[in-house]
Amino acid sequence: MQTLLYEVEKPTKQIRKLQNEFSNMTEYATELQTYAGLKKIEKITSQEGNYIEDLKRGCELNEEITVNTRPCNIQANAGRTDQAQYFVPVQTTDQIKLSFSNTLKVPKRRRFRFVDCCILPDGNIITLGRDDSNRCLNFLLIFKNDGTFIRTIMAFKGIPVSVCFVKDGIVAVSFYNAFEVALVDIHQSKSVRKFQFHSACAGVSSDGKVLIIAIPTQKNVIVMNLKD
Repeated sequence: MQTLLYEVEKPTKQIRKLQNEFSNMTEYATELQTYAGLKKIEKITSQEGNYIEDLKRGCELNEEITVNTRPCNIQANAGRTDQAQYFVPVQTTDQIKLSFSNTLKVPKRRRFRFVDCCILPDGNIITLGRDDSNRCLNFLLIFKNDGTFIRTIMAFKGIPVSVCFVKDGIVAVSFYNAFEVALVDIHQSKSVRKFQFHSACAGVSSDGKVLIIAIPTQKNVIVMNLKD
């Protein structure tokens, strides 16, 4: 048993050594050196992997062996047959660090209570909210990505609750109490299409082809084909 463990540990140490060499190589080596090194690493790891598989097939163990596995955040991207594999680290959600970027700079003497927002493909920001300083009207506003106020797109009499980008300068705005979703052209500052429902409309989302509307009172969602 000890001999078998030793035989398994040897290729394991070799692979760990190759991992360290790979880190140094990607940091300091030229592209040609990296390519040659990756080819060598691929060959050695393949040999060591085959060796471990041969041990597993060639040995019958009477003792119980426990193998502990854990998730790995490394993906292997295979290229052509004449390319070495390149290992790309993939960040998981708990590895993403958030940092403060900026604040939205609203016009002076105006007090907004934002209820929702979305980011446009050009980086500008659409906000949806209530202006307590202007007869409590609800507005759709647009800001630059540095937080600078650009303009008011349009005002609403109803109470909007959600906004999302659809495509080609069109955003969708939902109105909970009005049982309605409106498509708004942000360039022309007008509503171009409205959809009426039988229940309150909440969150909206779109990929440009379909529009998804949450209907909380019925505990379901509606998927609409925007091509119809």
